[in-house]
Amino acid sequence: MYPLKKYSPLENQGGFALVSAMIFLVLLTVIGIAATNTATIETMISTSEKNRQRAFFAADAGIEHGKIIMMNAMKNAFVSTGATDWDVVLSASQSGVESVDYKTDSSDKESFIWIKNRSMGSIATYTVMARDNEDDTNVFDDTDNIIYLTSIATLADGATAGIEIGLSSVLDGGSAIAYSAQAGSGSGKSYKSDDANTMTDFTPQTSIDMN
Repeated sequence: MYPLKKYSPLENQGGFALVSAMIFLVLLTVIGIAATNTATIETMISTSEKNRQRAFFAADAGIEHGKIIMMNAMKNAFVSTGATDWDVVLSASQSGVESVDYKTDSSDKESFIWIKNRSMGSIATYTVMARDNEDDTNVFDDTDNIIYLTSIATLADGATAGIEIGLSSVLDGGSAIAYSAQAGSGSGKSYKSDDANTMTDFTPQTSIDMN
């Protein structure tokens, strides 16, 4: 009789290739899912940044529109009454102008909406409002020829952006002799910092002789 050979499971390599293939497939699946998630996140980030830029440019368009309206209102007020301040824009007496309390980081400030939900086609809408820079206790009375102009834009998908500038104007003898503006409310009054607070101080940086 032949002696029985001892059987050891460790010596049986049957099925090893199948197990290895399954482990390899699992690893490939995990890598594929991770790559898909990364691509999805990158796409979302890119879309978000694009929407932020669109909202910013829409708000900037509102600022430019608002500046034209503000200057025309002051010019007309000077021609008709000789006024040389911004009081004409700090009022809801004109047609289409709405008085609102605009919430800021510190307190409610009286603002006057001159442009409300102006459509830029299917891209965005913007609202533009003016308010006194609180040079005194009367929000309806400009005593230093400086006001704040705020533009808030909203995209169709809900993304928003806001820009606030200070406008300073001096009239003399029937002609505008100086105009200056400081845009941005971030660090150093620029757009390089992500500071969403409203402006609390404004000092004209430049003057342009318009004679």
